[in-house]
Amino acid sequence: MPLTDGLQLPFGIQPVNPIPVNTWEGPYNSFAEALITIPIGVRYPTMEVSILDSITGNKKYWFKDGITDNDLILFGIDASFLTGETQDRIDADINLQDQITGLTEEVDDNYYVLNQLITGETATRINQNDAINDEITGLTSSINDEVSNRISGDTINYSLITGETSNRINSDINLQNQITGETQNRIFGDTTLENKITGLTTTVGSNYNILANQVTGETSNRINQDNILQNQITGLTATIEINYNTLGDLITGETSRSEGVETGLTASINNETFNRITGDTTNYNMITGETANRIIGDVNLQNEITDLTATFTTGIEGLNSGKENVGVAAGLVGTETSRAEGVEGGKANKTTQIAGVVLLAVNWVLNASVYEYIYNNILITSDSYVDVIATVNGNLAVTAGVSPLTSAYADNLVLYANSRPTGDITVTLIIYQ
Repeated sequence: MPLTDGLQLPFGIQPVNPIPVNTWEGPYNSFAEALITIPIGVRYPTMEVSILDSITGNKKYWFKDGITDNDLILFGIDASFLTGETQDRIDADINLQDQITGLTEEVDDNYYVLNQLITGETATRINQNDAINDEITGLTSSINDEVSNRISGDTINYSLITGETSNRINSDINLQNQITGETQNRIFGDTTLENKITGLTTTVGSNYNILANQVTGETSNRINQDNILQNQITGLTATIEINYNTLGDLITGETSRSEGVETGLTASINNETFNRITGDTTNYNMITGETANRIIGDVNLQNEITDLTATFTTGIEGLNSGKENVGVAAGLVGTETSRAEGVEGGKANKTTQIAGVVLLAVNWVLNASVYEYIYNNILITSDSYVDVIATVNGNLAVTAGVSPLTSAYADNLVLYANSRPTGDITVTLIIYQ
């Protein structure tokens, strides 16, 4: 605020407006403006100066004991008080600094102690971790030993099952040999019967009843033999079922003991058992069909003999016709015998075994209503007979209805299934020539 000039009079002035009588007293906008504006020549001790301050508030200053710039102080505060207050503040700051220094040292000490504690705790934790690692190592070794023992036990069980399977195959071969021998015996019996028929041509009238009785008795004997063979087959089937149930109990117990480690092997065993049972069922069906064919053949032969006998009464031409019919029957028996020997011969000589063949799920192709899988191998010929044994994921083969029957062609093997397996199946192929 600029200085307002005043009237210079030798006596006092009584203002009639709100301004100070002495215009040197302000008011000023700042402390610095007051010191610059007021000449030292008009200053006097106790002279008051007004300062306008919109931030800290308006204040009143005065030249308390002199007229220098340093003598202008805040009105109403003793300088000694300010000095003491300043000293107190300095002392308080020193004390605060000391406290901060002490606190810093205490923090440093505590940090050192805490660091030592952390270091010790870390060492303790490391030692504990080492101990835990040692325990884990020991436990892992124990688990590995247990797994090894269980695998060894499973290998023994698998060997037992393999031996059981081999025994069943041998039993099937022996049974087929019995059937072959029975067929040979029947062929021999048919030859003998043919000789009897030849002799009958000279004594048709007198030996008709005797021949009829002999034929009837022979037929009865054959039916009895077929019944005996059927009972043997029935007993063998029951034995197979008992052995299967026993084997299933062993597998179940072994599976419970292994607790999942040998899940894949158990599935392989189950698939092996399923394949063998399927094979036994196939053999049983073949034998049953063979027996039925034998009975039908005997009935047909009996009918042919009856017709032949009737023909004998009409003359030698009927007799010759009867011989021709007997020859046809003998030819049918020989054909059937050759077929049975061919089936057995297809499994008699094992050519090779291929393990670890993976049947990829994506390679099953739908053909009409059946899924087919084509496996290529130069060891397979059109004369091959191939056994397929699932070793991994056999349960997928059972669920998909993979058939034990296969078709062999040159360099190719075709497998069949009701539906596409949901995963890859690992099998072992046994190729017979």
